[in-house]
Amino acid sequence: MKTVMIETIKKIYSCTSTKAAVFDQNVNLMWSNDNGLFAHTENTSFYTPDIHSIGVIGTVGIKGIKSEEQMLMHTEQSVVPVKVVPLFEQNLPIGFIVESVDVLTAISKLNSSYSAIGLNKYISLVREISSAVAFSSELLKNELERAEQYDLANNANSLSESSYKAMSSIANLEELINYSSNDFNIQTASLSEFVENTIHAIIPKVSQSGIKIRYDIEEDITAKLDFERLLRVILNLVSNAIIYNISEEKDIYIKLSNIGESAALSVTDNGVGIDSDTAKLLFVPFSSSDMTKYNEGLGLTIVKLFCDRFSSSLTYTTKKNEGTTFTLRIPTCKPTTNLKAPISGYLFERYSPVDLYLYKTKL
Repeated sequence: MKTVMIETIKKIYSCTSTKAAVFDQNVNLMWSNDNGLFAHTENTSFYTPDIHSIGVIGTVGIKGIKSEEQMLMHTEQSVVPVKVVPLFEQNLPIGFIVESVDVLTAISKLNSSYSAIGLNKYISLVREISSAVAFSSELLKNELERAEQYDLANNANSLSESSYKAMSSIANLEELINYSSNDFNIQTASLSEFVENTIHAIIPKVSQSGIKIRYDIEEDITAKLDFERLLRVILNLVSNAIIYNISEEKDIYIKLSNIGESAALSVTDNGVGIDSDTAKLLFVPFSSSDMTKYNEGLGLTIVKLFCDRFSSSLTYTTKKNEGTTFTLRIPTCKPTTNLKAPISGYLFERYSPVDLYLYKTKL
C-alpha cells in the first residue's frame, strides 16, 4: 500500500475522534490512531453476524468483501463492532479501513430489524431456562453435600456455575438492548433511601462469604433518574469490587455524599489496585482482565451507558496493594417532602438479579 494513501487517511482521521486502523490485503496492520484497541492484531478475526430467531451465526474474514460491511472484530483482548471499508487501486483490492463503532449504535441497528423481535424473545427464554437451572442446581448441590454425595454435588455445582455465567451474559446483553431502545422509567425519588435499601439487600448475601460491607449514607439526597438502572450500576460496582479483590479479608466501603449540585456515590475495595494494562480496557465493551473466567466484560460498559444517559460521570483512583475507589457523580434535585425511594422489582424477581450479580463474585 502506497505511503501517500496512508498519509491521506491519517489526515482524514486526525479531524475526528473515531478509532480507526488501516490493514493491507493480507490483514496486516499498517497504521492506527489507537494503540489500545488495535494493539494486538496478529490473530484478529472479523465476523459478519447474521441474526436469526435463535442464535447468531456468521462468516469469518474480510479478504473477500467488496463493499462496506458492519462486522465484529475479535482480538486477543476484546470483541468490538466495527465498520470495514475495502480499499481499491485500479480496481484491485489493496487493503481495508477499519473503524470502531459505538456499541449502542451497532445494537440500535439490530433493534430496528425484524429479527430483533425474535432475538429478544429468544434471549428471554434462555434467561428463564438458565435461571431455573442455576438456582435449582445450587439447591441440589446443597442437598447432595448434606447427604455426603460429594461427586454428584461437584457436578451440580459445575452446572450451576455454567448457568450463572450464561445468565450474566444474557442479562448484560438485555441491558445493552434496552439502553439502545431508550426504554427508561425516570422518577424523582430519595437517592439516599434507595442506596441504603440496596445495601441492606446486598449485605446478607455477601456476608455469608465472609465479605465485610461498611457504608456511610448522607440523608435527604434526591435525584431524578431511572432507579432500576441505578440498581444495576451499584450491583456492577460492588460485584467488581469483590471479584477483582484477592485479599483474604475483603472489605467494601460504600459512601453517598452531597457535593454541590450532585451526589458522589463511591465504592472502595481493599484489593491490589488496577494495573495500567487493565486500566486501558476498563470501559471497552466485551473485554475483561480475565474474560475466560468472568465471561462478558460488560459491567463497567453498562455503568458508562448510565452515565452518558443521566449526565453522570464515573472516575476511579487506585493505589498498588491498597485498593481502588470508583466514584459515580449523579446530578441531584431539590428535596421534596415525603419523597420515598421506589421499590425495585429488580430486587424481588423470581430469580433475583441481585443473586446473579453477587454469585459472580463466587466464580
